[in-house]
Amino acid sequence: MKSIPRTRLAFAAVITTTTLLVAGCGDDTPASNAVDATPAPSEATPSETTPSESTPAAPEPVPLTDHVVDALPGFTADGVATLTDLKAFAREHEKTVQELKDSGMLEAASLSFQPSGGEGFAMSIAASYASPEQAEAEAARLFAANSEPDPGTVVTPLELAGIPGGQAIQMTGKEGGLAFTGTEVVFVDGAVMHEVFAFAQDPLLSVEDVLAAATAVYEAVAGHPVG
Repeated sequence: MKSIPRTRLAFAAVITTTTLLVAGCGDDTPASNAVDATPAPSEATPSETTPSESTPAAPEPVPLTDHVVDALPGFTADGVATLTDLKAFAREHEKTVQELKDSGMLEAASLSFQPSGGEGFAMSIAASYASPEQAEAEAARLFAANSEPDPGTVVTPLELAGIPGGQAIQMTGKEGGLAFTGTEVVFVDGAVMHEVFAFAQDPLLSVEDVLAAATAVYEAVAGHPVG
């Protein structure tokens, strides 16, 4: 077997080395002309500033006397709504001061009405309590007591769509040989219990007018603290 001359072995080694180097480099662009492939840092996008939502103003305080109906069609008011302390309220409504204190009542405002003709009576009362729960409890007690029909009286529940949680009834019957109609509306807003009661010889009383008057008061004072 013939041996390969040393000169050919050395040349073959050079060729092989060159081929490997070229294969490793491929068609790479020389370093002096290479484009930097590192992406340029992107400009920071300014954060979108969301306008801060303005805090709604707190409802303004409303006097307790504004929680009282001040006008009722077919009736004449006995003056204007006035504040009543517990002692006077207890005397007017056959209660004791202690009973009122135990119920949580703080003070009350009221206004009475007389029908423009014939027999009847109406009253609007607003009473503030130490807590909404106490106002709700008194409203439930009062409405249940006044919903019990007297002999010869028919009590009919009424829908009170304009006052959330409000309750109303209509009463019809005869007294002293005269036909009469009455209505009772009770509702609570915050810690204030409201009652509107009207009773009159037919056809002096419009139940719709009483419901509308109570709803107007609710719309005017709802959400406002007593001040």
